[in-house]
Amino acid sequence: MIETFSSDFSKTIHMMEEEKLYAIANSILQSHRVFCIGMGSSVSVVNSFNRKLKNLGLCSNDYTEAAPFRDIADIATNNDCLLIFSLSGKEEQILEIAVKSKLKNVTVISITGFSNNPLQSLSDISLLTYQTPQKRKKLRSRLMLSVAAEVIFETVLLKKEGEKDDT
Repeated sequence: MIETFSSDFSKTIHMMEEEKLYAIANSILQSHRVFCIGMGSSVSVVNSFNRKLKNLGLCSNDYTEAAPFRDIADIATNNDCLLIFSLSGKEEQILEIAVKSKLKNVTVISITGFSNNPLQSLSDISLLTYQTPQKRKKLRSRLMLSVAAEVIFETVLLKKEGEKDDT
């Protein structure tokens, strides 16, 4: 298991493109509101990331159940961004909110598993993580989503500190 996680970690880090990380950080910092979205096992990653954004003083909320997703389409504007954590990138409720948000010119950012999935193609920016294929479909590890969230957050901090230096 340790060898598998180590390999997955290395592959995930190597798949991250610096330009995408900066683009994600810029979108987060320039957005009026950040909607952090995830379902199922991804909820813990979403909650943790959202808390960190709030601690930075950013206007961020987490949405982790299908019913509140409907509200996002009513309140999101083109000054906001959706930050979606989804290992599979195939959850129907998440895809629906991504489509509705795109129609309103909301920036859609996804952090998803390395696979050909519909969420990736709906996103303005998509950051991929790697996970060794497993036999089980439920309760798959979200460790690489957490790794990506940490790298994104550190990039946001770096950009935010750079903004302070510019003033």
